[in-house]
Amino acid sequence: NLALALFAIVVTLGWTLRGKFSYKSSNVYEVPSAFKKGKFSVGDFARWISPAIQKSGKSPMNIIRESDLDDATKKYFMDILNAHDQSIYAANKSEERFQYNAKNFKNLGKYIASMQNGNSSQS
Repeated sequence: NLALALFAIVVTLGWTLRGKFSYKSSNVYEVPSAFKKGKFSVGDFARWISPAIQKSGKSPMNIIRESDLDDATKKYFMDILNAHDQSIYAANKSEERFQYNAKNFKNLGKYIASMQNGNSSQS
């Protein structure tokens, strides 16, 4: 009986810890690490902004354009997305690099979270 009780405690602790770690990894505020290193991937960006895409049914560009974010943040992300679109057709297909701006990513992360929670004035 003691072994069974210990097994139950271990399983319960495992599920509890697992829930905490999986919650942290899905935090919208958490900016993908590649961005912080100066590497931009549209796939990573789309996964990060996907809660807003699912909620609004709009493209990332339209979400940003129609958001209540400040103009500097909107311009920052629209410039990044436009630069990526242009690089698709460029002759030199090197890995895209950009200047990471923590403030702008934090602002967009908060906006995505607000859309996910239904607190945004944008729909």
